[in-house]
This record gives sequence, structure tokens and C-alpha cells, in this order.
Amino acid sequence: MKIAIIGGTNIETLPIRYREQAVSTPYGDVVVFKGKLKEGNEVIFLSRHGVLYARDPGEINYRANIYALHQIGVTHVIGITSVGACDYSLHLGEYCLINDFLDFTKQRYSSFEREHRIDLHTVMDNVFSNSLNDTLEELISQHGLPYSGRAVYACMEGPRFETPAEARAIRMLGGQLLHRHDRRRQRCGDRACDGREPCGYLRSLL
Repeated sequence: MKIAIIGGTNIETLPIRYREQAVSTPYGDVVVFKGKLKEGNEVIFLSRHGVLYARDPGEINYRANIYALHQIGVTHVIGITSVGACDYSLHLGEYCLINDFLDFTKQRYSSFEREHRIDLHTVMDNVFSNSLNDTLEELISQHGLPYSGRAVYACMEGPRFETPAEARAIRMLGGQLLHRHDRRRQRCGDRACDGREPCGYLRSLL
């Protein structure tokens, strides 16, 4: 198992010594950060927005990001993002693990080009890795972090925030979390890596 972490606005680099590596893909060049933990395990980090927040949410090159991780042998991806919530059973400042999603994006690429896909159509019945979810839940519990449980994520187009009416509609459809990342990364990553699991940190209630 080779794990990569995808971060964004709040986590742009590794908090340990690391080296940069440029990776060329058919969709553009990507910079990844490689470091080692005290135990000697390698950790790979990628900033979804690019170096120095080069891209807004709707402009993120998800295909290049995931293709680059695939090329360097990553098998499992953990995405970390700050999210809003339209489910009032969730609380600010708590973590949650995403186990399904609703897609409300309009203008983003939905997958790789055909020559880079394993299958013509991506199966979405097991959207995220249950085993990775279980492991992350154990770690959250061991470290005593505030945790809201597993939730359904609604990916919006952005860059604007959602209106109150949109938040109410998403809640009626079963959505619990709102933000503008991860869905396209998920569809692209489904066949590039074996496991993937976004972890949300609640920053606002709508």
C-alpha cells in the first residue's frame, strides 16, 4: 500500500522535511511532495490547487493530479478538505469521513480520456474505500479527535458559495456536506488507485 494525501487551502505542504518532485502527465505537470515519517514510512502530499494556490476550485486539474499519483505508484488516496454542512446534526470543528456524494458540477471534466481509462464506464456503487474508512475511524478515536461520523458530500460548481435555498434542497436530497472539491477527483481516481477517502473538517453550517 502506498498512500498519498491531497490537501488544499488549509494544508498546502507537509509539516515534515520533504522534497519536491515534478511529474509529467498527459494532462499537464504536477508537483508532489515526498517526505518520511519517524517510523520510516514514505508519505506523499499533493496540493489540489497547485503550488501557491494557482487554481480556483473549478479550475483544479483533477486528471493531472490523479494521473501523477498513479504514475508514481500510489494505491490509496486520502483527501482532506474544509467543508460546510447543511445537516444540523453535524457540528463545527468536527471531522467526518465521506462515504458517498452528490454531483452538482457543470463545467469540469468528468473522467480521463478514453485511452487512459481501464473501463469505458466507471462503476460508482462502492464510491469510497470501506477499509480505509475503518482505519481512519480507528485513528480518529485513538487520538480523541471530535468526530461526526460518515456523511454524504455534495460537490458544487463554485467559485461562489451556496444559497440558503440550494442548501435546503441539498439537505432534502440527502446531502450533509457542501463544498467545491473531491467529486471530480473521485471519478478520475476510481480506476487509478485502489482506495480513496476524503476526510472533511466542518467549518460552517448553512
